[in-house]
Amino acid sequence: MSTSRKRILLAVDGSNASLEAVRYVARIFPTARTEVILFHVAANIPGIFWHISEELRNRTAPARAWVHETHRTMSAFMDDATYELSQAGFDLDAVTAKIERQHHGVVRDIIDEAERGYDAVVVSRRGRSRTKNALVGKTGNRLMKKLHDMPIIVVSGTPSTQKIMIALDSTEDASRGVACVGYLLAEAPTDITLCHVIKSRMMYYPPASLYYAEGQDESWAARNRERIDPWIAKAQGHLVWAGVAPERISVSILEDCISRATGMLDEARKTGIGTIVTGRRHLNTLESWLYGSVSRQIVNWARGMAVWVAA
Repeated sequence: MSTSRKRILLAVDGSNASLEAVRYVARIFPTARTEVILFHVAANIPGIFWHISEELRNRTAPARAWVHETHRTMSAFMDDATYELSQAGFDLDAVTAKIERQHHGVVRDIIDEAERGYDAVVVSRRGRSRTKNALVGKTGNRLMKKLHDMPIIVVSGTPSTQKIMIALDSTEDASRGVACVGYLLAEAPTDITLCHVIKSRMMYYPPASLYYAEGQDESWAARNRERIDPWIAKAQGHLVWAGVAPERISVSILEDCISRATGMLDEARKTGIGTIVTGRRHLNTLESWLYGSVSRQIVNWARGMAVWVAA
């Protein structure tokens, strides 16, 4: 188990949604071994300025005033965010605020910063800027497409941090989620549920009711449970090795679900789980189009939760 500080890149835009992401980070990560970098990409000139008439475009004073006001507002936001983290127990030397001018684009600049030695990237699902109410796009999904070797955490609303769920199946992809939680949260006082979803056999064989004998549902579930049992044992062992107390680990196997994503989301809502952790599936373009991605579906459908996509 590593005791060095883990570096979290928390991308913020000055919105209330970003402030909730700050509070989520403050509540869930172990304060003694986590360093948080608050990162904002600031445009030099609002994009709409380039679409107005030539006459108005030449009047740069309003644009300069906009830039100044934006920087002032973001500086105040950074102070608020730093205060939230310090109140949660973070040392001030473990919190850094960075406001950088935009070089390429918001997502590209976040990726460039993330490649400078971070352990995870956190973004809010979406928000409205305090400065000009400019709607922030689906940054989390865009980061998932472009940043392949680092955990991405997308925060929606005000998630509870008392319970987290790790999606588990019989692939090494799912093991990434287990490793990520063990690496970043081993010392956090959080209950961990290892969740495996058994899809209904009808989803694989639509006319199954026409030719399957009675009792096939039970044997289908039993075979799936037998297949997942070694992976559950492996995941439990890894979490305990990382420092998670065994009594904090539980197992949930959901049967006869239409889809893995909706099964986990429904279970999370019913049991008060605020964080879902999935492993990234490395699909090619055709596979992604045919089968989709459970991680992407959960990110898109989760409300009031945080979703971790572990690389």
